[in-house]
Amino acid sequence: MEKKYKVFYQGSLYGHFGRDRAGKEIEINKSFLWGGESWLVPSVYVCGKGLVADILKSVSVEDFRAFAEKFGLDENSDCDGFSDEQQAEIEAENPLNSDIFASIQFGGRKSDMEFSSSDCWNPLFPDSGDAAEALLDRYGLDKSFCWLAVRMSIPWRGRKPKKSDSLTLQLRAEKIPVPGAHFEANRPGDKTEFINPVTGKKHTLTVTAVEQQKFSKLRHIGEKEPPLCTIMNYDISPEIPRDEISVNDRSKPEKPRGIIAPCGKAASAIGIIGGADGPTVIVTSSASGRTACSSLYYEPEYEPDWCMVFYNKPKEDIEIELI
Repeated sequence: MEKKYKVFYQGSLYGHFGRDRAGKEIEINKSFLWGGESWLVPSVYVCGKGLVADILKSVSVEDFRAFAEKFGLDENSDCDGFSDEQQAEIEAENPLNSDIFASIQFGGRKSDMEFSSSDCWNPLFPDSGDAAEALLDRYGLDKSFCWLAVRMSIPWRGRKPKKSDSLTLQLRAEKIPVPGAHFEANRPGDKTEFINPVTGKKHTLTVTAVEQQKFSKLRHIGEKEPPLCTIMNYDISPEIPRDEISVNDRSKPEKPRGIIAPCGKAASAIGIIGGADGPTVIVTSSASGRTACSSLYYEPEYEPDWCMVFYNKPKEDIEIELI
């Protein structure tokens, strides 16, 4: 006897990690185009804590092969062989990219996705994508295509809806980073003209201040961490919204020398992300204009490799009426 297929709110494509009961399936079989791509919602599952939705995108083998050949990718490719800019470009053009966010609306109430999981089935590389393949078998979908499979858990807000309530799924594509121009910032007044690769418009970045600072006395920094950082203030004309561009230091970060001392809490506007095996990023804000901070370093002669990063929304938000 075939084992009954079960989906849980506290679960994923890879298994169940809670103690909740399995949800009740509602077959949807809703196909739609989103940004010129073919999507499908085969079923949703009504659970005690919320709704679970399976959302899939189909991609032709020919389209994925063209993408893989453009970047020289195969089933053994990993990030180590590509620069940060190349990785960003690959992510932006990957037809099986899974960076989406969902909300549901029912009975006049809206609820945002709490968590999700995803997997890809690719007949060109059939040794991977076991979770996605199992989902394709479950719904009887054509495995001669490439598929992105996403399972989303969205909590109820208030009471669980009645069967007669309408249900609308809202999907949003997250912004994708697009590498831009590298430039130098040696002194206030330095200008860099650049083209926004997302809009094609011409802009000018003007350095308003650049300063080397030493952070060795801050408790955020371990005793063996690189103590120096370059902070640059700048303006952009014509203005670009702050959530559509950032400036980062692309130089290879220096690793801490020796053991890092434990970090404590401190009342500071600076937050440090990273560790001994990766880059350290400093995030701060300027009272006027914009601010960028380099990686931490040891030697005063260090020169940051400033690089612009733009953020592109690949497709507009969409609403799909499921029930």
